[in-house]
Amino acid sequence: MTENLVNRTLSRIERECKLSASLQPHSTSELLKVGDERKSAAMRLLEIARSVFTMHQDQDGAPFLLRRDGLRIALPLRGGRHSVRAELARLFFERENRVASNAALADALGVIEGHCQQQQPCELHLRVARRDDAILVDLGDKSGRIVRIDAAGWRIEDSSPILFRRTELTSAMPAPEQDGVLGELKSLVNISPEDWPLLKAWLVAALMPDIPHPIAFIAAQQGAGKTTLMKMLLQLMDPSPVPIRSCPKDAETWAVQASAGWAIGIDNVSGLPAWFSDALCRAVSGDGYLRRRLYSDSNVSVLAFRRVIALTTIDAGALRGDLGERLLVIELPPIGSGKRRSEAEILAAFEKMRPRLLGGLFTLVSRALAALPNVKPRSWPRMADFAMIVAALDDANGTRALERFTEQASRVAADVVDSSPVASAVRDFMGGNQAEWEGNASALLERLAPIDSKPPRGWPRSARGLSGELRRVAPALSACGVHVVTPDQQSASEKSRKRVFTLRRLEERREEACEPSDSAKSSLQATEGGQHRTDARGSGPSEARDRIRQKPHSDAVVVGGARSNGWNGSMQSFSEDEPEFVIVGEVP
Repeated sequence: MTENLVNRTLSRIERECKLSASLQPHSTSELLKVGDERKSAAMRLLEIARSVFTMHQDQDGAPFLLRRDGLRIALPLRGGRHSVRAELARLFFERENRVASNAALADALGVIEGHCQQQQPCELHLRVARRDDAILVDLGDKSGRIVRIDAAGWRIEDSSPILFRRTELTSAMPAPEQDGVLGELKSLVNISPEDWPLLKAWLVAALMPDIPHPIAFIAAQQGAGKTTLMKMLLQLMDPSPVPIRSCPKDAETWAVQASAGWAIGIDNVSGLPAWFSDALCRAVSGDGYLRRRLYSDSNVSVLAFRRVIALTTIDAGALRGDLGERLLVIELPPIGSGKRRSEAEILAAFEKMRPRLLGGLFTLVSRALAALPNVKPRSWPRMADFAMIVAALDDANGTRALERFTEQASRVAADVVDSSPVASAVRDFMGGNQAEWEGNASALLERLAPIDSKPPRGWPRSARGLSGELRRVAPALSACGVHVVTPDQQSASEKSRKRVFTLRRLEERREEACEPSDSAKSSLQATEGGQHRTDARGSGPSEARDRIRQKPHSDAVVVGGARSNGWNGSMQSFSEDEPEFVIVGEVP
């Protein structure tokens, strides 16, 4: 048995050696022949590329090619069905009647990339672009046609004077119709008459690439048509095979998604992590993301973008102040059982009327461009560029959407205050007889800290944390009648004193807009019951530690205090550079 096993093993080794020898060239001439064939294929690929394309690089240094036949669409070297690599492989097979190897393609693309890097950078645009006084919209079809919109109207042009790029998320728009009316969309969407002009203004602003765009925050209970509405809005202005997406898991995933499309829809947002809230704010005003380039040690690839964003939610949870100022809230009413239609029916009707809707949208953009130079200067709210577009459309259509947008900003500010334990505590603290408080962050933290209960989630555990939170929620508090002056906002004479925060109750308070929610009211009742320190004397052990001295005016006292380290009750005295609180008003 052992002899048979040895013989079988020797036979197997002999067969493998013969097979290996048959796969290897048997002479130096054969080796040269294989090398010449590979080099010849790479050279022929280069010849094809030079005859069909011109070579360029974009504003971020990424190489791309343009067709010589006049189609002004940038083609990336690698990746996806629109890449130069795929096109070269197809052309090589058509002309040579054989398949180009991966090695030949890699060699050719390496040489092409080197040539691209020698060219002057060119600016690329995604879907929309501004040129002089006109807006250009890439229709996304194979012909390369664009729509040119200016104050005189809009028209379709066969070629673009500027360069566009496309991604896997760029789908073609239908040919717009000149007599289209955007108002036809109202028959398919569940929206109140008060919010309809704002939604039209958001669509118009979405086609203006050089301004920050507010985030369409579509909020409603389940079954109100939020997702269907967002899908139709995105498919109208920036059609895509995947218009609706879920919340990204990290910043890199978000940057890749955002850079690939002009408009982004995030569905069913149930909570916004701090990093994603900040990322949304940056995407509104303009963001950039760096990551290490593949197969390199120190080179980086750049993803820079400013995007149009829409979110749907039933309850998004706590809102940060900087994000709240960038929201355009669209609240959908419930749909009655007798008025409900299937999604397939609604989307089929939408597809049928999409050319007319698109033409109506372009007409509205033209009206806004004509009316914008005549918009009178005024006190604009946050997102002033969008507010100017709303005002221009109000002038053109006789609506009052700007008033609605301004009122909405106050309501959003109230939600932001309710979402922040610090902001709600400051609002409740200044809701009594106090007209002005002035002092350092440590003293304010001691005054606002709950005494008889555990601090709420998100409550700062240090004076530095409170200082940062005050800066973050200051605009929302101002909208609710409490003006916060940070140390860096003080005048030169005030800065000669110690570092001071000033809380000042505004004379004209927006009571209705900033009325606390039910949860906030219960917190306020607890505060009035003594759970927050809101008087000059404090309570418990801190009363003995307070130092009260009379100011020159009789109705003010200065209250110093001790710093609280965490929640274990340990105290320490202030340092000399810490400010004191000035209470102006009635002191019990």
